[in-house]
Amino acid sequence: MLVKVQKCPHCEDKKWLYEPKEDDEDAVIAVPCVCLQRELFRDYLIKGSRGSRDIASAKHVKSPLFTNDRDASQENLLLRCSWEVACQHMKWVLAAKYRQLPSFTFRVVDDDLMLSVWLGKKSYRSRASRVREDVETYNDLADLLEDPSLVIIRLGIAQRNVAIGDVLGLALGIRDRVSKPTWVVEDLNPYIDGNPAYAKVAAKFMEDYYSLEELEGDDSLRQRREAHNEKAQSLDDLGIDIDADMPHPSSFETVSTPQSKPKVKQYSNRREEKTEDGGGWFDDDDSPLSGGSNKKKGRWKK
Repeated sequence: MLVKVQKCPHCEDKKWLYEPKEDDEDAVIAVPCVCLQRELFRDYLIKGSRGSRDIASAKHVKSPLFTNDRDASQENLLLRCSWEVACQHMKWVLAAKYRQLPSFTFRVVDDDLMLSVWLGKKSYRSRASRVREDVETYNDLADLLEDPSLVIIRLGIAQRNVAIGDVLGLALGIRDRVSKPTWVVEDLNPYIDGNPAYAKVAAKFMEDYYSLEELEGDDSLRQRREAHNEKAQSLDDLGIDIDADMPHPSSFETVSTPQSKPKVKQYSNRREEKTEDGGGWFDDDDSPLSGGSNKKKGRWKK
């Protein structure tokens, strides 16, 4: 089934609008259409998110992080909310910065990526020679974190590792050294003792230099997950007792499988004859493939 794609009502998919100059009616200037600006902004979000479309596809909300009186992109923040809600607020802030300051850059990283960079898995030498020039390489955390105007760190992605907390503290120190703001997203797992990325040094640093921001938004994805978990019944709810209802492996009868005997080559017509040299056997092969009668003599093994 073919679906007719509706064209942009402003430019009819030409991406540009041509308007007359104010001081010269005969001259025209090219102005990018709103559809082109939307596409460029989407590419800007995907590039800064390292290919992820989470921010670009987030719902539109009006965030308190960027207003006439506040620009949170210049602050160090610890965001206490789900990743879905954080993306909605980040989209609002980044859209405002994109229009206000096109040279503003950002980068979204997670604790798993920072741990891989710290271990040297993303370095230039660790890449295969045939792909070194085609993929992003980071020789250390400074290569990953120093350049962007704003770095957004998402926690809770890496598997439990005792070094994650120290890597996070090192990342925060690098951003502080270059005097650039950083946002840390807890993603519904408060950064307290027990968090896989918890470290006393990082916790103390954020307590002194970061502002805690609790954000609200459309968290429908998390709500759907919680509703699904509530509907799922456990084995106890179903009345299944594993110890009573499931037989123990030791109760199974062991059935021995008889070993197959090795195949012995069968000869067609074997007969024994007495000969002067001590006797032997002869095979008479009268099969059509042999071309007629064929006698083969063999010796008995002593």
